[in-house]
Amino acid sequence: MFLDRKISFRWFLLLIIFGILVLVFFGASVLHSVQGGKSLGKFGQLALHVASFPSLVKQIFTKELQVIDGNVVTSLQIIKNKYPELDGFKVKKSLPEGVSRDTGYILSSVFDAKMNHTKVQLIRVADQKTIYQWQPDIDELKAKENAFKPEVNYKAQNFRIQNPVLLKDGSLVFHGQQGPILFKIDGCSKVKWTAQGHFHHSVDMGSDGSFWVPTVIKPQSYPEFQEFRDDAIAHISADGKSLSKVSVTKILIDNGYRGLALASFSKDPIHVNDIQVVLSDSKYWKKGDLFMSFRHKNMIMLYRPSNEKIIWLKTGPWVQQHDVSVISDHEISVFGNDSISGQLKNDCHYLDGHSNVYIYDFKTDQVATPYKNMMEKLQVKTCGQGRSRILKGGNVFIEETASGRLMMLSKNTVEWQYVSKISAEYLAMFSWSRYLTKEEVEPILPALKESNCSKN
Repeated sequence: MFLDRKISFRWFLLLIIFGILVLVFFGASVLHSVQGGKSLGKFGQLALHVASFPSLVKQIFTKELQVIDGNVVTSLQIIKNKYPELDGFKVKKSLPEGVSRDTGYILSSVFDAKMNHTKVQLIRVADQKTIYQWQPDIDELKAKENAFKPEVNYKAQNFRIQNPVLLKDGSLVFHGQQGPILFKIDGCSKVKWTAQGHFHHSVDMGSDGSFWVPTVIKPQSYPEFQEFRDDAIAHISADGKSLSKVSVTKILIDNGYRGLALASFSKDPIHVNDIQVVLSDSKYWKKGDLFMSFRHKNMIMLYRPSNEKIIWLKTGPWVQQHDVSVISDHEISVFGNDSISGQLKNDCHYLDGHSNVYIYDFKTDQVATPYKNMMEKLQVKTCGQGRSRILKGGNVFIEETASGRLMMLSKNTVEWQYVSKISAEYLAMFSWSRYLTKEEVEPILPALKESNCSKN
């Protein structure tokens, strides 16, 4: 029979060679299409679909695909649910007493699985009511990004509205996680202005209504060193005009910290992830100064833009920290991720078993971790990102970004926790939420109530 016939070594060798040639051609076709090539037409698109098939199969069997109302949703903003006992503010179907006592609000940028893209909500904690919601046209935002930076090309469901700032007229200022554009949208979610600048991480507003945002200078300021991400600080006016852009490497070198700037030099040596504008004078800083967080230096710096001088800086004990905040006329807080990412595999080692919130006192030159016990008890862990705000009463608001959880803690109690639940298996990721006090929000409520979006 035919199946019993043997294949000669010559034909076997030719078959192997032919297979190798097919693989090489297929790989070149995929690479050509990924890089934007159009000459292969439909064949190139077919090659891309075939190449993505193993990844699709992996997603199916690892449950990385989520079905919402009969539709398959794939987004980087959907994460595994580590907290099955939580549903919104409820813990095991009951509301903690701390929820009703809380007079504040959450400004939450979060993925909406039913809409399959991100949105921004203003949630009143006491009654868990969403009192306002912004839903910008993500396709319009992406189109504006692509017009400025064509290589930024990702699906709408992966667009993250990053760290939105709520203004007095009910508008928002934010950028997408990929960052080429800073947007301002009004209360009806319509784009009012855009600013170009390769933005990333935080957005913070000064007392004059202008904005400070981490950015990147291209081409880099010091090409003689080597190729690296030249992180900078951008100052944007209240109407979206660029006021200044200064390289952080240049700031360090000009202030006598060349050794620090160039220590352990890599493609991402600084990694600015937060800028906090100082809003009032004190013995230790002046109004308009900037506190900045440099993740890859484990460093917090106080910088005075008016004379381009570094006033103070400190490395550690925080590690790979995010979010520095002024909490009094002599204290700052720092959200320490306190983690080390694995070099050979995707893992994360927590130095203390969890992340920490630090308080540094300029009067005493001492560092405290007053919430350490509670953060250990709750196993607060976020390898990257993460936010915190210490309130006047001593409670701390925390966004555990990587795990999709918000919380309010005292030194000894859990006031509340909050998740945006998609299903029993999945949570929606937050994108740098803010806790706002009653005094901060109530003056804005009339503007939100008067918004008549049907006329726009």
